Amino acid sequence: MRYVRPRPFILMILPYLLVGVLLGLSDAPLRGLLQRWIGTPKPGTALIINIFMPLATIILAAIYPRMRVVLLGAPLLSLGFEMGARARAANVLSPRWRADLFVQVHPILVVATLGYLLLGVLSVATVRNWRRVGKPDDPSRCRQCGYSLIGLSAPRCPECGLPVRQPRG
Repeated sequence: MRYVRPRPFILMILPYLLVGVLLGLSDAPLRGLLQRWIGTPKPGTALIINIFMPLATIILAAIYPRMRVVLLGAPLLSLGFEMGARARAANVLSPRWRADLFVQVHPILVVATLGYLLLGVLSVATVRNWRRVGKPDDPSRCRQCGYSLIGLSAPRCPECGLPVRQPRG
């Protein structure tokens, strides 16, 4: 098992929001690109919501597999997407931009958020078998991977190769 060093909660949910904003901002350029390639702009948003955002949820959940981070991160991903898309559509630098543009959210995005949440929870549940947030509990285990160091003849962990200094009695 590989251990991931614990980090502050806020630092681990910010990537969800930032990725969502970036995907929201890239919505219009992606639609323009697809319109040139395919001839219709409609698949752009669908591609982001159905492929890129679930993929982002799975990747972020695998990088830092902690359930509470995913439970807040998946809705933040959707919120970030909505904020980015609305900011791009409203031209944030325009003097006519208003904060009330963020009040209405499309029902499909709400349902998709539930799907991202489920994907994130399933990803964390799956990844936790070989990747866990925290430090090894036992000092007789490797600091990096958690392998038992009792009875070793070499001064290295046989699992990950990390030099060990603990007594191996």
